[in-house]
Amino acid sequence: MGGFKKIFIFSLFAFSLLILFIPLDLPVDENVNSENSEVQHCIQKEYKNTDFLVVRNIQKFLYGEDFFDGKINGYFDENLLNSIKKFQEFVGIRIDGVIGPSTHKAMTAYNNCTQAVEANLKQCSGYLAYRECTFFVGAINNNLFEQLPIPTTTIPEPVCDDITFKPYTLYTSSGKANTVMSCRNESDALSEGYTYYANPASPPSSSNSTLTISNLNGTVSINENQKSVVTITASGTGGLSYSLSGTDAHLMSVNSSGVVTLNSNADYEQKTSYTATATVTDSVGSSSKTLSVSVADITEYPTINIRSWYDDVTLPNCNDNIVVDNSLICGIRTPTLLAAEMDTTELWQNHKLSSSDISLRVNLLTPSEWTSLTSTESNYITAETYSSLQIFTGSEQINKDRVRYGIHVQHLVESWDGSCSAYVGINPKNHMRSRGVIKSNACYAHELGHSLGLLHAVNQASNASTYTSGTYYYGYYDSTNNIGTTMSYDGLACFMYSNPDRLCPTQAERDAREEAGLYDPTMTDPNKFLDGTWGSIPAGSSQADSSRYIEENLVLYERMIPKTNYGENIGSEYVSTLSLFPQFDGASASYSYSENVPELSTPDTLTMYTTMGSDVTENSVTYKNLSWCSVQNCDIIYGNPFLWESKTGYNARVGYQFYLNQGNLSLKRAKPIYEFITNPVSNHINYPTPCLQVNKYMTVGQYIETDCINNREDDFSTPTDYDNWNFTNVVSKELVVTPYGSFDAYKIITSHKRSSYGTSGNDYSFPIATHNKLIFWVVPDVGIVMFEDEQHRRWKLTAMDTDGDGTDNKTDTDDDNDGVLDTADALPLDPNSSTDNNNDGRADEDE
Repeated sequence: MGGFKKIFIFSLFAFSLLILFIPLDLPVDENVNSENSEVQHCIQKEYKNTDFLVVRNIQKFLYGEDFFDGKINGYFDENLLNSIKKFQEFVGIRIDGVIGPSTHKAMTAYNNCTQAVEANLKQCSGYLAYRECTFFVGAINNNLFEQLPIPTTTIPEPVCDDITFKPYTLYTSSGKANTVMSCRNESDALSEGYTYYANPASPPSSSNSTLTISNLNGTVSINENQKSVVTITASGTGGLSYSLSGTDAHLMSVNSSGVVTLNSNADYEQKTSYTATATVTDSVGSSSKTLSVSVADITEYPTINIRSWYDDVTLPNCNDNIVVDNSLICGIRTPTLLAAEMDTTELWQNHKLSSSDISLRVNLLTPSEWTSLTSTESNYITAETYSSLQIFTGSEQINKDRVRYGIHVQHLVESWDGSCSAYVGINPKNHMRSRGVIKSNACYAHELGHSLGLLHAVNQASNASTYTSGTYYYGYYDSTNNIGTTMSYDGLACFMYSNPDRLCPTQAERDAREEAGLYDPTMTDPNKFLDGTWGSIPAGSSQADSSRYIEENLVLYERMIPKTNYGENIGSEYVSTLSLFPQFDGASASYSYSENVPELSTPDTLTMYTTMGSDVTENSVTYKNLSWCSVQNCDIIYGNPFLWESKTGYNARVGYQFYLNQGNLSLKRAKPIYEFITNPVSNHINYPTPCLQVNKYMTVGQYIETDCINNREDDFSTPTDYDNWNFTNVVSKELVVTPYGSFDAYKIITSHKRSSYGTSGNDYSFPIATHNKLIFWVVPDVGIVMFEDEQHRRWKLTAMDTDGDGTDNKTDTDDDNDGVLDTADALPLDPNSSTDNNNDGRADEDE
C-alpha cells in the first residue's frame, strides 16, 4: 500500500510541475475574451436525436469533435475504439471504449461550442456516470480508496491562457465534479467551490463483474453459400451489447442478441476463412475473444434455368406415351399436367447428367403460356410454312422472359406435328422444342444436348455429323454392339451423354440385372436405372466425349444469360451511378483477369480511364458526356472512316460513351472488347437516342426496361437502325475478393436483347435472338470492384484513383476531391454531396 501512496504523491507533484511549465509564448489580444469570442461565433450542433448505436454516426461525431481521424466507413475498428476512449477521458466518464448509457448520454448532450456535457451526470469513484456508477472489471480493490489519503488543500488559481489551456476535472468537497474546458470555465468553477484536483468523497462499494464469453473457444465452421455464423453466448451484469472489430469485421454483422452473420453468402472458392474480434459489454465492463470462422467447401453443381412453353390451343392435341398404371397417356394435355411433369423431368434430366459424370444441373421453371403467338403464326406452323421452332425463337415474349429471369434455354412443347429440333448452342440462339417431356423419352434430353452445343454421332445411319479434327462434342454409337448414347439416333439407348469413362450395358446385362431386382426399365426408381457404373461397353471414345466438352464450358453456360432477381423483394439501400463511373478527367481503375474462360488468354490486365467531354444537347435534353475507355482522352466516335485510325479510341481494347442527365446513365456508343452481338458482328455501335442503362439511384431488386435503337457506326453506307431492348437489374450483394481487398458488392446486370424475324421483321425463316451484357459489382464507397465483359471474363480491381490526382484511393484522404475528407464524407465518391443522415446511400439533397 505504501508503494501506491508514493505513486499517487509523485503523480500529484508531476501534475503541479506540468502546470508551472505550460508554455505561454503564443500572443493573445488582451482586449478580447478569447473564450467568449469563440463561443459567440460558434454554431452549436444538435446531437440529442442522433442514433449513436449506428457506427457511422459515432464516427461522424468523433471526427467532427476532433477525437477521430479515421475513415467514416461504418466499420468498428481499433482506431474507432481508441477514439471513443479519448472522448470518454476528455469528458470524465469511465474509459472503456463502450457506447454504454453514460457515453451515449455524453454524446447526445455534448455542446460543441463549450466542449462540455450538458447533462446531470452522477459522481462516481474517479469518473462521471449517467444514473448509476460502475467499476472496471477487477481494476480497483473495494477498500483502496478508504486507505488512500485524500488531498484537501485548496488549489490556488493558476495563471491561465486560453490558447495553451488543457481541459481537466475539478471537484467540490462533496465529490461533485466539473470538467473545465477554458480559463473562464476554470474561474467560474473555482468560485463555485470546485477546489479539489482529486475527488475527496469516499467511493461507493462495488463487486467485480462476472462477464464471460462462454463460446468462441475454437474455430467456427460454416458451409459455403450461407450467411449464418454463430450466436455469441455470454453472461454478465445487466444488459449485454455486442460488437465486432478487426480484419474481416466489415464483412460481418452482429445484432443485439449476439447473432453473427455474414453480409454476403460464404464462397469457399473466393474466401476460406474470416477473422474478427468479438466484444461483449455489460454494465460493468467488456470482454473480447477472437472469432475465427472457417468455410467448408461443399459440392456445388453449376445450374442453368430452363422454362417450358406451351400453346394452350394445341396442347390438348398432344400424342405422348407416358405410362401410367400400364396405360399410355399424354400426361401433359393441360397446363396443370405439364407443370406436374416438370419435377419428374428435372429429376431424370439431372440423373442423365450425373450418370454421364457431368457436374452441370438443370432447374426447370414453371411452364408458361405462349400468349404472343398470333393466329397467323399458328397457321404458318400448321401449314408447315415455317416451323414452330423458327417462330418461337424470334418471339419477343420468349426472349424478354429469358433475360428477365436469367434462362439459359427456352423450350417449346411441340403440340402441332410432334417434331423435335433445336438450334445448336453455346449462344443466345439455342432454343429447343420437343414433343413432350423426358419421362416419355420424347427427345427432350437429345434436343437439350444440342442447346448445350453437342452434335450427333458421326457414324449413325442418318443425319450423321461431320467430324472436325480436334473436337469431341459428338454422340457415340457402337455399331458392333448396336448401342448408342443420347446424341445418337441408332442402337439400344444408353441413358447418358457420351463419355469413354462410363459404361453402357448390353441387353443381356440389363436382363440379368433386372432378374436380380437391380434394374427397373420403367424408370420408376432412379437408383435402379442406368447410371454409367455397370455394363461392358464404353459410352464414348476420345473423339466422342460430350461430358468433357460440357465440363470445359460450364462457365459459359452459367454466365451466358445471367441470373437475376426479377420480381423478388426490393431492398432499402441505394446504389448510385457515381459509384459506377467517377466523373473526373483522368480517373482510372486497373483490373486483372486470371480465370480460364474457354478460348481466352489468361492472365490479362486492363486499365479503364474516365474522360469528361463537353456537355451535349440532343432532342432538347442536355447531358454530361463521359467516356469509360482503356485509353486516356478516349474518342470512340467513329465518324469519317478514313480518319478513324487517327483517333485516340482506335487503339482502345474497349470503350463506352455514356450520357448523364440528372444522374441517370444512358449508353451513347459502345466499342466492346469483342463485338456488340445485338448489332450484326459490329464493334462500333451508336445509339441515335441515348439508351437508358441505370437510374441515378437503384436498390436491390429494382429493374428498368428501355426500348432503344442502335446502328453500326463503322458502316460506309447509310447506317441501318436495329431495335434493341435494355434490361437492368440490381441483383444482390455478393462476396467479391480482389487483389484490392474483400468486399460485399452490389451486382448490377445491364443486358441488351434483340429479337426479330430477319432484318425486315417478317422473315420467319431467319429468326434473330441475340444478347449482350455488362455486369458490374459495385461498392458505394469504393467503386466498381469487378466487372464481367461480353466474353464472360471477370475483371477484378487492383488499383483505383477516383479523382485522377495520381494518388490511389487507399492513400488519398479525399477520393472525390470535394474538400471534405473521406473520414467525414458519407458519400466519398460523390463530388457534389457529402451528407447522408439516414445512411440509405442517397445524398440528403436528393431525398
